[in-house]
Amino acid sequence: MRQLAMTTSERAELLARHAIAHARQVDLLAMVDRDPEQAPPEVLQELRHWGEEIGGLWERYLAVMPIVALSRSPLSGDLLEYAIDTVGLDGLSWNSSQPLRPFQPLAAGFIGLAGALRLGSPLEKTPFEVRPGPEVPYVVPRLLALPGVCAVLSQVQIGPHAGYAIAYFAEHPEQVPNRVNTWGTDFYEVVDSQGVLTWSCDGDIAALDRDFDLKPWMEAGKLLWIQPSDTSMTLRSDTRACPFLALAGSRMDSTLFEGIRTEDEPFVFVQELMETALGQPVPADSVPDELWSLVMPTDTRAGGDNNEHSI
Repeated sequence: MRQLAMTTSERAELLARHAIAHARQVDLLAMVDRDPEQAPPEVLQELRHWGEEIGGLWERYLAVMPIVALSRSPLSGDLLEYAIDTVGLDGLSWNSSQPLRPFQPLAAGFIGLAGALRLGSPLEKTPFEVRPGPEVPYVVPRLLALPGVCAVLSQVQIGPHAGYAIAYFAEHPEQVPNRVNTWGTDFYEVVDSQGVLTWSCDGDIAALDRDFDLKPWMEAGKLLWIQPSDTSMTLRSDTRACPFLALAGSRMDSTLFEGIRTEDEPFVFVQELMETALGQPVPADSVPDELWSLVMPTDTRAGGDNNEHSI
């Protein structure tokens, strides 16, 4: 795991420089767009200067983005180590329209990362929109209904905020064509069978396909969880000890901009559809025993009543 390699003040300086450079770049692009053929040479030269400045800042930012143990695959037992800006929501990776994130090889079978965020204080003042999801975690029923697909819920601190990461894994990833938008963005990336990086999105009604009632999914063996601050990243399924089942908060997506939080307001018919969706049955096909054997010690399985699965 890689920790932040710059001080808080250095990070703040980088983000401030980027905000200035980006604002000037936008102004210059507007001037050029008005009459591209007549754009003054000095404007084009300055535009190139700010482009190079921003490129350099992007490289510095990506080079120091923390890589944390975010989750663990129930299928392979591998840790999911993920590059995520845990310092604050003002980081460039949380820009919902242009998230700056590195391409990273991830755990085998990983098919997506959704998330939620309960806001703490103070709330960062960002020059771009941040969309961290609702305040409480959820699952995507259409994914968990697929054979061989399961999810793991964990907690990660994002500055003063409590983040809830929901990582999805599939026994056969190639059989899951429609995935879930990556946490904080409106798209997801996939490396196809030819090794080509592609992207897609799960549509404008993604918020409808959510279930905040997590207990039935845990009982069905489709959703596991990791105790907050557990450095061993032990997978658990005990609903009685789960700290994620009694969380209070809004189920509507948040948008943060310039230090102000707003909340999505669905139309009445959308709300009705959401309520109907929450009543759909949970599939009974739990994680197969041969997959549990990868994450559950033999001596523990023999006991028959221990539902904590250590690697």
